[in-house]
Formats: sequence, structure tokens, C-alpha cells
Amino acid sequence: MKKIALLFLLFVGFQSIAQEKFKEAQIDFHEKNDSIDVKKTVEYIMDEKIFGNRKEILNFSMVNDSGVLYLYMQLIEANSDFIPAKCIDKNAKVFIQLLNGKIVSLISTNDVCSQLLVNPDTHLNTRVLSNYFLFAKNNFEDLYESPIAMIRINYGTEHKDYVPKKELVSELTQYTYSPENYFINNLKAVY
Repeated sequence: MKKIALLFLLFVGFQSIAQEKFKEAQIDFHEKNDSIDVKKTVEYIMDEKIFGNRKEILNFSMVNDSGVLYLYMQLIEANSDFIPAKCIDKNAKVFIQLLNGKIVSLISTNDVCSQLLVNPDTHLNTRVLSNYFLFAKNNFEDLYESPIAMIRINYGTEHKDYVPKKELVSELTQYTYSPENYFINNLKAVY
């Protein structure tokens, strides 16, 4: 029950910081002192599929931890039917193909599997998969200049492709996002 409450707070918290239209980067937090400098952008809906009781939401945010840049990816799946687990191993990658034809690859930082949360009242199953992917020092310069054409995420033995839209009006939050230009609009805020 605590996990369900936590998931609800996650959705409510995300909606409360969202704006009518996400154009510029929004910083979730920035912690800086003598030994650390950590900056994180708010979660941003990159893809959303809602059909009947089935929901799938892909969120991104970026974290700069003292000069090391990470992509935080969160996949939330909800369905009244059973949802199989998805896992990402430490050797998995996220591939971001840009409209200019270049491909940027990010490396997983750890092994992780999705967590299952079940609402006993509605019998709604929810799986949440969260992981960090590391940018190489020289592989993100092109993200400043070109929109995203496709995102490929490796989940264990399978992969899934996401084609970001130029403009996405979320059914969940009722806000407008520009997933295709996510890095162009947000990268400068954290790096």
C-alpha cells in the first residue's frame, strides 16, 4: 500500500511542477557545496500510450553530478492484466538516433528490473522501471543541434523503439511536450 501511495505522490508531484507547455528546461533541484555539485531537470514525458486500461509512459530527466552527465529513464506501465517484468542489465544501452543521422549511445549504470505495484481496490497492476544511463564525454555534442528521430532502449533480451513526436499533448497531465527537441531544450540547463 505504501508503494501505491508513493506512485500516486509521484504522479501528483509531477503534475504540480508541470507547466502548460514545456519549452525551456526546468530544474528539479540543484545542490552545490564544497564537495558536490548536482543538478537535475524535472521528469519530462517522452512517450505516452493510453488505450483502455493499458497505460505506458516514458519519462526522461537529466542529472549532472559534478560534471558527469546521466540520463534518468523511467518507464511506467499500468494495466488490469498481468504485466511481465522488464529488466535492464549493466551492459545495456540506450541509442538515440538524431534527424541528422548520427547516433548517440548511452550506457546503463546498473542492473535493474521493474517493480510491480498492485492496487488492491482496483486490481490495477503497475510496473515501474527506473535507471540511469551515462553519457560519454564526447557523445552528446550533437544532441544540442539535432532533434531526436528515434530512441531504442534495450530491455534484457528485447528492445523497444520509441519515435518522439514533435508535439505531444499528454492525456495524463493535459500539458504539451516537445519530445523531439528534448535535448535541444534541456541539455544546456544541466551541462
